[in-house]
Amino acid sequence: MHDNDLEYYRRRCSILERENKSLKEENLRLKAENRQLKQELASLKVTVSAVIARSINAKLKKKQNRNHKKLGRRNGHEGKSRRKPEHVGARVELDQAVCSECGSNEL
Repeated sequence: MHDNDLEYYRRRCSILERENKSLKEENLRLKAENRQLKQELASLKVTVSAVIARSINAKLKKKQNRNHKKLGRRNGHEGKSRRKPEHVGARVELDQAVCSECGSNEL
């Protein structure tokens, strides 16, 4: 029975060594992936910070513009607007990729 135990522990040791090697390789792979994800996160944080800063600047500009006099006629007065043209010479469509106010791509 002593030889049987010795053989069992040798096989067990071999199995554990292979498992240990596999786990070390996986650990190295996960550490590399973690480094890469941390770099991507840092890059995204910078991008998000820039977008938020532009958004805040746009909001501040809008608040500053509220102090000016309201356009149009006063409440209760008859409205007046430009007459529609009888003939439209051309129709032009503009496709903007970025908002001119805040720089947002969500148009």
